[in-house]
Amino acid sequence: MTVHKKMADALADLSHIPKQRSAGVTYEFRSIDALMNVLHPVLSEHGLFLSPRVLDDWQVVAIPGTPDRNGNSRSQFQALFRVCVDVYADDGTTVTLGPGLAQSHDYGDKAVYQAQQNAIKYILLEAFCIPTAEQDMDARHPDDAGPVVDPAEQARLATNQLKVDVAEAFGGHKETAAEFYQTAVTSRGLDPAKPIESESIRAEILAEAKGDSE
Repeated sequence: MTVHKKMADALADLSHIPKQRSAGVTYEFRSIDALMNVLHPVLSEHGLFLSPRVLDDWQVVAIPGTPDRNGNSRSQFQALFRVCVDVYADDGTTVTLGPGLAQSHDYGDKAVYQAQQNAIKYILLEAFCIPTAEQDMDARHPDDAGPVVDPAEQARLATNQLKVDVAEAFGGHKETAAEFYQTAVTSRGLDPAKPIESESIRAEILAEAKGDSE
């Protein structure tokens, strides 16, 4: 039985993975651990194993330091590379999933690790079509949809709340928090004067602020 047939059979045996909230995080997500807990028994049963590969276009860039809550300058590191996942069957056949883009920022030594984990997670979630079991948006009745929110206004309000949360992470030191926010936004190629539309980027910045303030 080829790897393609085994993957199809494994997909048929997989259920959903719901989003969950982790301690200290303000949004829900599906972790790499939750994914592996679901995939491991199914892949084992069907004689499949995974071999992630980082492609040779990787780079780790040091971004100029940002003052922490104590006024000390710290370096932030950005990891950017591509990842593939090779899936092998016990008959020797194989298929390559990806590549997926891996990107992460960190003030310590976790940028590469976080980037690789995220890329592998999304490659596998999409390849095996693992749902969250959330309500199907197409099945909602218009009367149940609630008020229509302007995306631009929603981004503006969420960005304002992000600035408040960042300031709280720095113990109310507004100047330090403002400097951190500007560096975090500009390092992602965004304009600090404009709202951040991406929820994931807002979440990343807040997580970095909390890690920087520890």
